[in-house]
Amino acid sequence: MPADPILGVKTTLEALGKSVRQRRRGLGLTQAELAGLSGVGVRFVSELESGKPGIEFGRAVHVMRQLGLEITLRSRELASDEQHASPRT
Repeated sequence: MPADPILGVKTTLEALGKSVRQRRRGLGLTQAELAGLSGVGVRFVSELESGKPGIEFGRAVHVMRQLGLEITLRSRELASDEQHASPRT
């Protein structure tokens, strides 16, 4: 777990935004085209891609679905255990 939970949230939102941007570009879409397909404004897509805190989660998930992306949740304990697990031989 990050020492600063706020920093951890920012990093997570930035990573999410980066993934959305990469997928959009990979599909050859502009922000305006994605906004039109998703029924949101270009500003929302831009803020989502930049990892802006406070974006509406439901709308973000809808945009990601339009791109064929999904979010997977797991507990921090499991994530920590996976990072510290030694390789099995």
